[in-house]
Amino acid sequence: MQTYTILICDDDSTVRDSLADYCAHEGFAAVCASTAEDALEIIRHRSIDLVVLDIMLPGQSGLEACQEIRKLCDVPILMLSAKGTTFDRITGLETGADDYVPKPFSPREVMIRIRRVLERRDAVVKPRTLSLAELTVFPESNQVTVNGQTISLTAKETQVLAFLIGNAGKITTREQILNAVWGYEYFGDTRVVDTLVKRIRKKIIQEDVHFALSSAYGMGYKIEEIK
Repeated sequence: MQTYTILICDDDSTVRDSLADYCAHEGFAAVCASTAEDALEIIRHRSIDLVVLDIMLPGQSGLEACQEIRKLCDVPILMLSAKGTTFDRITGLETGADDYVPKPFSPREVMIRIRRVLERRDAVVKPRTLSLAELTVFPESNQVTVNGQTISLTAKETQVLAFLIGNAGKITTREQILNAVWGYEYFGDTRVVDTLVKRIRKKIIQEDVHFALSSAYGMGYKIEEIK
């Protein structure tokens, strides 16, 4: 049985100890850090399977650390925060986090989320190249081109776009997109999808392309080839 190593970064020792105990109970190895700088140093020097990262940290914030981690590797990141607003959830997910849990939380819930993220990562089949008119997406390498020109998208934007292309011509709901990309049933504000799709549309839609990314009022989004 594979043993996962979980990095827990939180300046609250009670949170660190509690989650470390739950990790041990689940058969995970836990490594702890109290600052973003310490967490980044650990990631640079050892193999980590998932990071639990608090947003509110002394010195460098969790959001800044998330951005730095994404430059180093694609390890799954679960963010924790006493801030539970829609803005904070969207910011965390846009920065590159795979999931978000507001404080106060149940350690058991965090472990369930960790399990789901790891299971989803392990179940991923290397995706094929996806194409629609002048648009091409390489999900594995996080590359997107329009008319052969490389378009800079975040990893989450690429995943959302790949899901939409995989369902080209069909309306996909915000809930379906969240579940497909983040890998869990999402019962909160779905505006995170609206934000990402708006950014994707702005980046990929150009003059003289033969595809469109449109919204279906009250339902969701659809990408399709146009004549």
